[in-house]
Amino acid sequence: MTCGEILKELLLSRRGPDIPLPDGVAQDSRKVVPGGVFVAVPGSRTDGHDSIPQAEKTAAAIVLVREPRRYAPGVTYYFVSDAGAAAALLFRAKYGSPDKSLKLLGVTGTNGKTTTAFLMRRLLGEERCGLLSTVVFRTGKADLPATHTTPDAETFFSLLREMAQNGFDFCSLELSSHALAQRRTAGARFRAAVFTNLTGDHLDYHGDMEHYYQAKKRFFTELLSPGGIAVVNTGDPYGARLAGELAGQRRVATFGSPDAQWRIEELQSGREGLSFVLRSRDASLPVYSNLIGAFNACNLAGAILAVMDCGVPFSQIDDALRRGITVPGRMQFLSSPSGAGFVVDYAHTDDALRNVISTLRPLTRNRLFCVFGAGGDRDRTKRPRMGLAASSADHLIVTSDNPRSEEPEKIIGDIVSGIPQGASFETVPDRRAAICRACALAGPGDIVLVAGKGHENYQEIKGVRNHFSDAEVISNCFEHKESL
Repeated sequence: MTCGEILKELLLSRRGPDIPLPDGVAQDSRKVVPGGVFVAVPGSRTDGHDSIPQAEKTAAAIVLVREPRRYAPGVTYYFVSDAGAAAALLFRAKYGSPDKSLKLLGVTGTNGKTTTAFLMRRLLGEERCGLLSTVVFRTGKADLPATHTTPDAETFFSLLREMAQNGFDFCSLELSSHALAQRRTAGARFRAAVFTNLTGDHLDYHGDMEHYYQAKKRFFTELLSPGGIAVVNTGDPYGARLAGELAGQRRVATFGSPDAQWRIEELQSGREGLSFVLRSRDASLPVYSNLIGAFNACNLAGAILAVMDCGVPFSQIDDALRRGITVPGRMQFLSSPSGAGFVVDYAHTDDALRNVISTLRPLTRNRLFCVFGAGGDRDRTKRPRMGLAASSADHLIVTSDNPRSEEPEKIIGDIVSGIPQGASFETVPDRRAAICRACALAGPGDIVLVAGKGHENYQEIKGVRNHFSDAEVISNCFEHKESL
């Protein structure tokens, strides 16, 4: 179907005379072409309705709106109940419905999305599978820096088309709650959908956990193909709820709990990786991986079950896992000349911090340090919880993450309010100085967790993104420790 044909199906009511329906579509007013369609999509921080005057100035023929506005002569306005979904359906048509040529495997949840997406791509075969992740977009040509966990509708469908044109059979991708709430991927059909877990995050946007959960649930009720499979971690309370609500509506494979269809048994975890048996009533699959941390057993189980349902034999999966995998900024180890170990991880919620610290504790022969902060202009409710979760380390250095428009000291104060009395901590607002402080303190047998930014190579302060990499700063501190 063309954009014009899709547009006809979207109309609920309209204003203006009958005119030909064009195929040109944009949701960025700067990309509107004369005689084209502009979709006014409300976003997380901006509203496309505010850009209608620019679209009118460019002589758009049609503007899709959700809210009544003042109208300009010569422009036809159509009212749609969901502008985000309308934009996605139009872009899907514009780019030739590329999801029909690819098997899409997606993952959603609070923690573990990136690792699971990387795993699914590795298990499917990297020469056959594209990737859309928080870290990077891979379409078969040059790697592209990720702009969002899940990109806007136009970028999403254009990247899928590029993957299909480059001969890929699959795409492994992350689905964020913002993208699901805003319907950025509406119309796409997924072969497999994985649910990892749900813990407090993004409540500044969703309002409460129920709305957060409902946004995630959309992936399974709106985007999963009727013949596709939902792979759900029922060891998480929200996962157990989701599996129950999907029963009878979708095929569901469960893991992570004692009563799941697939159980994680004989789990062993150490510095060299982890092993476990993924067992069902009819099968026992021995799993070995270089990934660190018992929590990664659930990420592995979800990825394995999703790709097995797509026909990948376990022998191929086992071979891929034994070759090892590195997920940028996820439990990334660096060894210092002093004998201390440094770990860079993206953990930026209280649950993620708790999991990583509990993983590192038995690997620590002396003291466990944690350097961390919280993002500005984001969910403030999780900051005290992060302070409490991190307090299980021996010493905390509370610093900046991406302060954005907020003052770092205010964010740090919110975190410190959750640190229990008697816990050992200090505050160093400058992140570079905080990491160097940890380098100066850490000695043989110590482990330092530097959490929150992981793979990111920037720090956003007052609207400016400055180059900043935790791993680079740590390495520089190693080289210049004598000057600290």
